[in-house]
Amino acid sequence: MWPSSTRLTLAEPIRQQWLREITERRPEDVGRARLRLLAHLVDGGEPLLAAQLAADAAQWTTLAGVLRSSGPEIWARDPEGFERLVAHLRTHASMTPAVVDVLLTLDPVTATSLDTPGHVVAALGQLPDAKSAASGNLDALILRVSLLRAAGRFALSTEAAALLSDVVRRSRDLRPEVTCEAWYQIGMTSFAMGKLRDARAALNHVEGAAPPARRMRARGVIAIIDLLEGDVRSARQVVLTPDRDDNWRSSPWGEGIRLADAWLQLEAGDATGARALLDDIPATAGARELWPFAAAVHALSFLLSGSASDALGLLRTWMGRARSTPPSHYQSTQILTARAKVLIALRQARKALSLFEGPFALASTTAPAIALSQLYAGRAHEAFVMSVKWGLHHEPAPRAALESLVVSVVADVRLNGVAAHRTAAQRAEALSASHDLWSPWSAVAPEDRALVLQMLSPNSRDEITRRCSFFASSVSVPHLTKREQVVLVHLTPTSTIADIARALVVSPNTVKTQLQSLYRKLGVSDRSSAIRAAHAWGLIETDPEV
Repeated sequence: MWPSSTRLTLAEPIRQQWLREITERRPEDVGRARLRLLAHLVDGGEPLLAAQLAADAAQWTTLAGVLRSSGPEIWARDPEGFERLVAHLRTHASMTPAVVDVLLTLDPVTATSLDTPGHVVAALGQLPDAKSAASGNLDALILRVSLLRAAGRFALSTEAAALLSDVVRRSRDLRPEVTCEAWYQIGMTSFAMGKLRDARAALNHVEGAAPPARRMRARGVIAIIDLLEGDVRSARQVVLTPDRDDNWRSSPWGEGIRLADAWLQLEAGDATGARALLDDIPATAGARELWPFAAAVHALSFLLSGSASDALGLLRTWMGRARSTPPSHYQSTQILTARAKVLIALRQARKALSLFEGPFALASTTAPAIALSQLYAGRAHEAFVMSVKWGLHHEPAPRAALESLVVSVVADVRLNGVAAHRTAAQRAEALSASHDLWSPWSAVAPEDRALVLQMLSPNSRDEITRRCSFFASSVSVPHLTKREQVVLVHLTPTSTIADIARALVVSPNTVKTQLQSLYRKLGVSDRSSAIRAAHAWGLIETDPEV
């Protein structure tokens, strides 16, 4: 006979006492039994229950393993419960490599915490070196590749990813989930280094064999690679083709697809719609390894929706992620080119040109932005030479080629007027039509737009005309005199008029006159507001909160 509820209630204290006693006497047996039970629950389709039991028993390494292997199933069953489990892991677990990797993947708080770099470095110290892991501990090697990228050690991550690739290619008895995760880490390492073809090849392995949620994650990165290269048609096919994975779009594994969807709206000319989507992927919750691309696209959506004055502040907000998630050189280049376009839109092309000094010198990724900066800095001939060289003779991706060709067309128009050659315009037009890529034409300033449009076919004219220009809001940029700029540089929350006058060797009345003119042009009435406004327009580079 099944015992009554009364008997069960009376027996519960005895059961609890027995469990405590046996746990004290034979903890290893209890631990093994608990692990077997959790594995049985996961295999039986109850990962949520397994994760809850692991959390209740403070088995944090086990909980990390369950979240790593079955996180999508837990999220699909109970999104709120999933968030609670991740929060418990963040709050209570010691930062072992498995725990750190899971939190970096699933927890926005960890991805943006200033404590994260220390946890990552400590976790790396607990792992065997790459060669030792490659000889017999594939899970440790996968963790090492992921954590090295999180620590910003991209050269070491590339070496470890090469070892991982060799192991995966040689092995024939790996579990499918291990193989998929290995290819994903290999692909993301190539992506971080700007090796887009290698990244796509590795991610194609994941897309072909991974479960739905992880297939969605890989598809998101593939779509972003397509957009970076300028193949809008292929990206649209990846993002907009409905399939059984669509339920994962709102999950943590769908952040890449959501970013690509917003980017596609921007490419289609809907800057306001793209901006609304990107506002839902803020700097505190963006996909950890995609945030530099999200930042660049978000800034462009501000430009094209007429909010150029807010775009620099937006980029500074996104750059807060660099403290916890260091970008690679390639990722930094994406942010840098976006910043240059914002400064150009604010009619500060000379300042944009100065960004590309030092480590960000001439390369295939920076050449179009450098040529654009030269064009609007009044160096049309240099812009024409550079854009032709890099747009035609270096075989860049479609986006880089089109951006260079557009600069060459505008430079030719500025140099030769109506006598400008139409060859570059025809090539650019064909490239746009072939890839459905029209956004680079937004870099044409209003003063050049009419002559450039005359060189194109009616269909291309229509596509370009319905898209906004980078310069949509540049008419409101304050134009300061040289003396006002000097006064602005010396303006701080603590400096007095007498201090500024002594530094500039002028009278206090002269400084007062310049400040009044400065306030009027910036549309403010006090010093703090003037500093914030000038900072937003990119007129000064000091921190407005200092």
